[in-house]
Amino acid sequence: MDLGKRVERRLKRAVFGLLAGRRTTLARSVDLRGVRRVLLVRSNFRMGNLLLITPALAAIRAKLPHARIDLVCAAAYAPLLMHDPDVDELIRVDRRTMLAPRSLWRLVGHLRRQDYDLVIDCARGASFIGAFLCGCSAGRQRVAAAGSRYQGLFNVLVPRSSGSHHKSELLLAFLASIGIPTVRRTMRVVLTEREEAVAGARWHAWGLTRGKPVVGVSLGARGRKRWPADHFLALLESLVRDVGVRAVVFAGPEDAAALDAIRGRLPAGIVVSPTVGIRDFAALLARCTVLVTPDSGPMHLAAAVGTPTVAIVQTLAAPHYQPIGEMHAQVRTSNHPAGGDVEAVIALVKARLPRPAAHAYG
Repeated sequence: MDLGKRVERRLKRAVFGLLAGRRTTLARSVDLRGVRRVLLVRSNFRMGNLLLITPALAAIRAKLPHARIDLVCAAAYAPLLMHDPDVDELIRVDRRTMLAPRSLWRLVGHLRRQDYDLVIDCARGASFIGAFLCGCSAGRQRVAAAGSRYQGLFNVLVPRSSGSHHKSELLLAFLASIGIPTVRRTMRVVLTEREEAVAGARWHAWGLTRGKPVVGVSLGARGRKRWPADHFLALLESLVRDVGVRAVVFAGPEDAAALDAIRGRLPAGIVVSPTVGIRDFAALLARCTVLVTPDSGPMHLAAAVGTPTVAIVQTLAAPHYQPIGEMHAQVRTSNHPAGGDVEAVIALVKARLPRPAAHAYG
């Protein structure tokens, strides 16, 4: 059984008995007067789900500019928010934190000592681990959506709002319902000048010029979201032959097999990026004119640094997570045959290239 599932089951058994008899209040707004300390919890361990809450961070900062805002999030992706002015403290957790009693006890103790005035699970009460940590924080106002699965761990419930099913929009609508209006809908990762300079040096070493279009191609995705290696190869060949642009291939350690399947057949002009740290990866994505990627973390990361994306999607839930804005597009594929899929991706890439530059290199 997956470690995350074991963690969740253990915690459920430990706290379900505490839910009986809990009293909650149905409220249409939250008392934001005098809120000095805010805790947000995003306990999901995927990159995209963390980046999707960055518009919510901006909304809370704008509404409560003098409050301290802490965020519990996955340790692996916390560095992406290190320089975000909308967060004061990143409280990093991983699955082992939740599984080890001593680590969990220390985390709960830390949360309780902060004396939070407002506590929000970014899953709005639908995430067990998130709801558990919110409940254990003993914050003055622990807010969730009415009817959510774990509402017993909260003391203020807000009526659900109807409308968009997009995960980012759902959280923004939830915040708006408690008096925190939306200020932006796009994700954000803040890069430093040094990180941008390091990315620029790599670009130069690869023989790439900032003024000319470069298409990034990310191979990584989980399970059935993966695109076949031959499809990627056909795409890269078409980018060089038909569109006349340079391309950079990005592949993580878990994508070694997919990269090995095409490495020896790559056309001239294709650069294969080495594996770099997550913030350096973000800086490289920021230099791409457009990123072609399966429905994955790099899709969200590219959007968060302002790079247009063409996402290759294969699940019905994909529209609920896609980056927001006209600069982003999706191609729904069937994995077979490659021809039509590649042509559709190429058309969307061309539409996102600067018009004067969308010609072959001389």
